[in-house]
Amino acid sequence: MRFQQWQIHERDSVSSTQREVRDLLSDVTTTQVALVAAEQRDGHGRQGREWVSPIGGLWCSLAVRTQLPVDPFHTLLLALAARDAVAECVAAPPQRLRLKWPNDLVTGAPAERKWGGILAEVHPLSAAESWVIFGLGVNLDLPLARLPQTGPEHLPATSIRVEFGSSPSPQEALLAILSRFDEFRRLDQQASPDSTATGRRHTLALAEAALSTLGRAVTWRDATHVRRRGNAVGLATNGGLIVESQDGTRQELRAGDIQHLRPADEA
Repeated sequence: MRFQQWQIHERDSVSSTQREVRDLLSDVTTTQVALVAAEQRDGHGRQGREWVSPIGGLWCSLAVRTQLPVDPFHTLLLALAARDAVAECVAAPPQRLRLKWPNDLVTGAPAERKWGGILAEVHPLSAAESWVIFGLGVNLDLPLARLPQTGPEHLPATSIRVEFGSSPSPQEALLAILSRFDEFRRLDQQASPDSTATGRRHTLALAEAALSTLGRAVTWRDATHVRRRGNAVGLATNGGLIVESQDGTRQELRAGDIQHLRPADEA
């Protein structure tokens, strides 16, 4: 199946869409490949965490052939595309759905619930090109009884059906997300009409507005694995999170887990 510039492969059941799509890449002639499965038997998120993937959710991997160096900001663009596309499918204000840096799709504040997530992997082809594979999992038409009690990052799991009383089908959601992802990447590469700002500045502003992380007190682990505490104050142009420690120093986090602190935890 083809949709715009995407070659889409559909499966009933796979162990992992990430593994399945990797096996396809040596034979494809396009630069954008999507593999979607009705269910995953062995789905995983970041750091190998289990991702429960029953029938009723969107379980897919999107492979994009790109020039090196890989732009990590595109993971946030896909998250933003998923947020906006799903919100439009259920006719909900996008603000009801948020992004938790670096790759979680959440709703609710300050007690957030997780309804999706993204895993990005890079597979070099040559000194100049690589495939970037984005694993995307979205809890769509799933009742509360079929969700794990706790999500992979200790956030309560939820679904679009639970939150809104209705849900798009996995195929409807996938096509809407692919369309938005292409749109955001085109926008990201364009200059603004007055030529004073790049497309990245515009898409960065969109991502910042969707992030529930910014303006929050957070904790993270530094290079020595010591847990630090501070405030999330902005995004770098590569999608890194800028945090300000309690002593006023700032640094950029490019990967890793962070935890949002609730007001009662900040004292």
